[in-house]
Amino acid sequence: MYLMIFVCLIMLAAAVFDIAKRRIPILLIVVGFLGVCILKRPLSVDDGYELLFGAASGAILVPVCILSRGRVGMGDALLFIVTGMAIGAIANLVLMWAVFLIAGLFGTVRVLLKKGSMKDELPLVPFLFVGLLIQTLSEAAL
Repeated sequence: MYLMIFVCLIMLAAAVFDIAKRRIPILLIVVGFLGVCILKRPLSVDDGYELLFGAASGAILVPVCILSRGRVGMGDALLFIVTGMAIGAIANLVLMWAVFLIAGLFGTVRVLLKKGSMKDELPLVPFLFVGLLIQTLSEAAL
């Protein structure tokens, strides 16, 4: 549980930076990465594989960042690497799907209500924070 509280706090701080400056400090990502490694304490080879595959599930966004020419930020991909290490590969892929779906729906509603245009950029990390918080709270309720 401490792990998920820590990761949610990192995502909250990153969301604030993403909204305010459209940038996520690398120091925050490094703290998240190291914190997950320490709190997860990989004690066996299987634990190490879990961290590795979790990180790989987030790393699939790195080529997307490059190919989209910055429409998806590298900070977003690095934060998905951190969440993948914390929650595992499958849960991270589900989270990624939900985050992009909700962000897309939010953007669509903004355009339909004439509050924005198709060219507007949306910060992705607030959606990541909300999705991770919902996932964490739903797992805690089980």
